[in-house]
Parts: sequence; C-alpha cells; structure tokens
Amino acid sequence: MKLIVKLFLCAVVVCTFGCSSEKQDVNIVLTEAVKEAKLKQWKKTFNLATKALEIEQNNSNALLIKSIAADNLEMREVAIDLALQAVKIDPDNFVALYTIGNLYSQDDLRLSDAIGYLKKAHKINPEDMNTLILLANNSIKLKSGKAAKEYLDKLSQLDGTLATSPVFCNMLGCANIFETVSGSLKDGGAKIISAYKNSPNDPVLVYNIAVFFDSYCQKGKHALPYYDKVITLAGNNQQYAALKTNAEKRLKEIR
Repeated sequence: MKLIVKLFLCAVVVCTFGCSSEKQDVNIVLTEAVKEAKLKQWKKTFNLATKALEIEQNNSNALLIKSIAADNLEMREVAIDLALQAVKIDPDNFVALYTIGNLYSQDDLRLSDAIGYLKKAHKINPEDMNTLILLANNSIKLKSGKAAKEYLDKLSQLDGTLATSPVFCNMLGCANIFETVSGSLKDGGAKIISAYKNSPNDPVLVYNIAVFFDSYCQKGKHALPYYDKVITLAGNNQQYAALKTNAEKRLKEIR
C-alpha cells in the first residue's frame, strides 16, 4: 500500500564565506538560481547551478540546487549523483541528507538507503516535519508498522492538529495494519475509513481504502466502487498514473 505525500522544496541558503571575487561571483549566480527555482524555472535553475560549479567545483549549495532542478526536469539519476556529491563534501548538511533521502524515497528498491540518510537528517534537525513524514511513509512501504508509528507519534507531538488530518489518519491506519499486534487490522481499517470520509475525493485515500478491502479483508467486491472512483479521480494526472493502472488491473481481475 503506497502513499503519496506533499514534499517541500529544500531551501538552500547561500552564504558568503570570505570576500574574494570568486566567492562573490558564485553567490551572485546561486542567488539568481534560487530565484529561478522559486519560480519553478528549472532549466534556468539547472544552467545557473552549472555555471556556479564551473566557478567553484565543490560548492555543496550549487550541487544541491542543481540536484533539485535535475529532479524536476525528470533527470532522476543525475539528481541523485549530484546530491551524493553534496553529502560527500558536507556529510553533516541537513539539506543534503534530506535531498538524497527524498530522492531515494521515490524508488522502492532504495527505501532502506533513503531511511538511513533521513535518520541522519532527523538527528541534525529533529523537529523537521517533512523528514518525519518521509520516514513514516517509507517505513509503511517497508511494512514496518512499529517504526512508522514512532515517527507519526513524533509528528503529532510537534503538531497536534495533524492527528485529525486525512493523510495522517491514513498513514496511521496503514501503520496499524503492518504492526503485528492483535486488533491492528481492525484499528488500521477504522483509521483508513475515517481518512476517506474526511477527504473522499483524494485519489490516494480512495485507492488505499480499495486496497484495504481487497488485500486485507479479502473482499474484492467491496473494493470495486473505490477502484472505479480512483480511475475517475486520477483522470490524466500523471501523479496518479500508477494508482490508475493498478486499479484498472484489479478491476479486470475481480470482475
């Protein structure tokens, strides 16, 4: 059962170290790159970061900005390579650790590596909620309910209003299902259903309730209307293309 969460664009703070003309030139270019990134002008951002790296090859800020731009230009492996270079140069850089953790989180085969980097990021900045969301979400993907619940508990301590949000309830429901404790299936289902009721037109929440009935309750017929709804809500939105494909496949198998 997969969840999609909204992630933030890591803000890279460009600082001036020393007063050499070269440093000043790098920071001028990076400041412009950040402006373009905020406007989501990713090609311009990528080119400006490249220019900065031509001035200063091992500038971790430039590497991170270029990595974020590459990811948004759908150059995933390039983005990963750049982020790894930034971590190697500055292993205690929170943004670098979060960035590579975020990138690895988008590949189910790299989830364990993602969690490793995100744990380091969390240790540096224990109150960053986006890091905790990724840690919880990845733990759910790896079916580690206990770990997911620990991260979700930390999230709720940081922001009590999260406990009633649809996405949080949905994640907690999934975590309960994967935690091998008596009654977890029932508790998890209740959370997932509650999340759906609070936000019935969210494709991810609709998909998760379909999977809950289909895979965990062994009630494929109950899942049919939810799979149908996922297809309708997903439409041509590429963000939900995988959910739509899976829903269509299961509808053919069940009917």
